[in-house]
Amino acid sequence: MIPLLNRDCKHIVQQKLNNVKYIINGFRNILGEKGSNSMTMEQKINMAASYKGMSQAALARAIGMTPSNFNQKIKRDTFSMEELNTIANALGAVYISAFEFPDGTKI
Repeated sequence: MIPLLNRDCKHIVQQKLNNVKYIINGFRNILGEKGSNSMTMEQKINMAASYKGMSQAALARAIGMTPSNFNQKIKRDTFSMEELNTIANALGAVYISAFEFPDGTKI
């Protein structure tokens, strides 16, 4: 018999499932449209953060921004190229109109 997962394990499993959902939805957008250029910056950032298992709030804090300010900037799509490079750096990626990870994954 498999023991029941404790509350911490359930939380981790749910977080990983949510990350997979973001990634799948991002790929659906890419496949349903004409490529990743049709994705919004908000979709790209959320998909890249999910790929790294990071929440939007954690990403905001990692770049020295409040989650509220980060959320407003993402909704208005007002990130500068410097801020996008900072976001990519916090994710362990490179930003070149997309997020590119060391394993070759591009979002």
